[in-house]
Amino acid sequence: MTVKSKRGRRRYVVFRVGADVDRISLARATFRPGHHVKVISCDEGMAVVRCSQEDKSWVSDAVMSSFPGSEPLRTSGTLKSLRGRYGSLKKEPRPPRNADKGLH
Repeated sequence: MTVKSKRGRRRYVVFRVGADVDRISLARATFRPGHHVKVISCDEGMAVVRCSQEDKSWVSDAVMSSFPGSEPLRTSGTLKSLRGRYGSLKKEPRPPRNADKGLH
């Protein structure tokens, strides 16, 4: 039995939200006991929420009802495809590991 057969496939939903929406308020709006929903990022008017395939519709409804004017833009199975499509979701590059140790 594989892990995905137990937990199911994850979906990443991108939302356009207002500038006043922060990560904590979004996490509170999408909280549901017994379900695994996580806010991946929330900044610059865009938010990414990870949920299961079955929870996708109620997550969208919860975000839209809690934050009027917000809308789901796209759903994907990978963050890589969403970050390629929406440039504002790209992560800042990490500094090299040896940069702070002074190694040559």
